[in-house]
Amino acid sequence: KSITLDGAGGGLAGSLSTLGSNGITVNSATAVVILRNLSLEGAGSGGNGIRVIAAAQVHVEHCTIQNWSNNGILFSATGDLFVSDTTIKDAVNQGIYAQSGRTVLDRVLINGSGFGLLVGNTAIATVKNTTSSGNEAGFGTAYAAAAQLNLENSVTTHNRYGVMAIHGSTVRMNGVNVSNNTVTGLYNDGTGFLVSFGTNSFAGNAA
Repeated sequence: KSITLDGAGGGLAGSLSTLGSNGITVNSATAVVILRNLSLEGAGSGGNGIRVIAAAQVHVEHCTIQNWSNNGILFSATGDLFVSDTTIKDAVNQGIYAQSGRTVLDRVLINGSGFGLLVGNTAIATVKNTTSSGNEAGFGTAYAAAAQLNLENSVTTHNRYGVMAIHGSTVRMNGVNVSNNTVTGLYNDGTGFLVSFGTNSFAGNAA
């Protein structure tokens, strides 16, 4: 069913998960779920901070998601994921992994994970005003030609790979700062598409 979890009232409400369990699991195709002012701590052994199997909409607002052994957010529903004003850090796999549906990020910080944001399979994501730093890859698409990422007014820095498009997938970039990534700023496996609108900046990347 639809629900709002709001930790407002003087600070973030906390949740601690360990031994492979998820912090929050959503599995209802008609649900509208709002997660606001929450701190989800995996302690290095919790599975996914937020696991969305099925939902109409999931809104993650003003949250901190950290120290998960799988993903900060794993979204495999056919609905919509909205993440805003949120910090995600130290996920062993991806900060956010969108496998399907539609994802929108605004004012998000992702740090210390595999991909900051990985858009795979049939997922389509739109990202603005977001920073991905200190990850294996900042932003990327993979696994199918249907995977698409629209990236605007964002920063990818101090990762190994800044932006990646592989397996026939597509990344479109407008006003993106790609800087100081230690392997390469942009990576394409020869099948992916990196589309620039001519308004991006590149500096200090190894290649």
